[in-house]
Amino acid sequence: MRGEKLEEQGVIVELKGELAKVAITPQYSCAHCAARALCLQSGEKVYTEALNPWGAQVGDLVKVEMPAKRIYQSTFLIFFMPLIGLALGFVIGQKVGFSQGLSILTGLLFAGGWLFLLGRMERRRALNLPKPIIKGLVNKGERRNNEPA
Repeated sequence: MRGEKLEEQGVIVELKGELAKVAITPQYSCAHCAARALCLQSGEKVYTEALNPWGAQVGDLVKVEMPAKRIYQSTFLIFFMPLIGLALGFVIGQKVGFSQGLSILTGLLFAGGWLFLLGRMERRRALNLPKPIIKGLVNKGERRNNEPA
């Protein structure tokens, strides 16, 4: 897994300085992922900000390379941690002497609390992870060549 990269194609929808907001309709890397059905409904787009060394413009179709570590960490935090919170809350509720219904409610509160905290932490966490990067243009305009800007 170390150093592994996933590559997708997407369309630039917005430019923000050296970053480009890219709309990706997952096809390649997501095709074999067991969590695909949980992440996406068919045809949905995923938006990501990527470094833009190619100087690509809004509307350009680009190849985006994403560190696999970022995707695996996100999958764990979004899908598995709430389940752990649910189980932990239930067990704590049982140990405290709550009824089964109240223990389930405690588990749901733990899972919801985790999702709330994750939302609050996401911006800070994203700053410490490697950014996706545009690795090439798929539809090159007349003024573009095969080298980054």
